[in-house]
Amino acid sequence: MGGAYQANFFLYQTEDVRSEYRIEEYNWAFAAERADSAGVDVISSSLGYFQFDDPNMDYTYQNLDGKTTVITQAARKAVERGIAVINSAGNEGGLEWKYIIAPADAEGVLATGAVDESEIKNRF
Repeated sequence: MGGAYQANFFLYQTEDVRSEYRIEEYNWAFAAERADSAGVDVISSSLGYFQFDDPNMDYTYQNLDGKTTVITQAARKAVERGIAVINSAGNEGGLEWKYIIAPADAEGVLATGAVDESEIKNRF
């Protein structure tokens, strides 16, 4: 028994750890659609996108407007369908890029961050 007693879980792997390309955004969108058709109430994911192996695919800060990226559009659609979407804000605080990343930019997505044991904003 745990905090989610009698909960059912659907696990979808959308990330390809060998590379970083926009196909992973589409994978997430397909998984969200499948989760919706299965009656899922909550999507929790810890991933995000702004930079890819092919620099031509990279997003700019202006692209993170809550409307542009594929994964953001999919997350917004899931929220509109009544699914609670929780996603990490990103781990870029210690890097040159210091902004949240898609899909955390979507309206209605609960973006989560982290602090260390000293309550200092987590950088990685």
